[in-house]
Amino acid sequence: MGLGWLALPQQVTITPRAGGAVMRTCASCPAARMAGSVTFTAQENTLRAAAAKPSAEITIEGDYAAALPGRPPLHSRYPATLRARAGRIRVVLRIPLEDYVVLALAGESADATSEATLQAMAVVVRTYAINQRGRHAAEAFDLCDTTH
Repeated sequence: MGLGWLALPQQVTITPRAGGAVMRTCASCPAARMAGSVTFTAQENTLRAAAAKPSAEITIEGDYAAALPGRPPLHSRYPATLRARAGRIRVVLRIPLEDYVVLALAGESADATSEATLQAMAVVVRTYAINQRGRHAAEAFDLCDTTH
């Protein structure tokens, strides 16, 4: 799932939480435990941070909060990839389909209390997610956090 689709940020701050988090600056690089918050800034196609070597892509795993400007922090345990492109950062979370259904249902069903309603909504969310696979393939994710 791509975050911040409408206005990609120039900075993203990742803060490890109680369970801890690690980051990798490349696929074959060893994981480095995050001791505290790290703010990543995009400079053209490179991510820069005081605690990491410059890289086009950073992977975060573990228990962390991601703060995008103008949005409340997102607490997550799903692996995230930060990619720099043209001075902006794309944040992509890898969320398993059934977890996505649960999360979307929780966010979209505030007034629904009937079990039949929730079941129908779950079918709709799952069907939507499956039908949207590949919609954002050029950006390396399937779903974004906006409505189309």
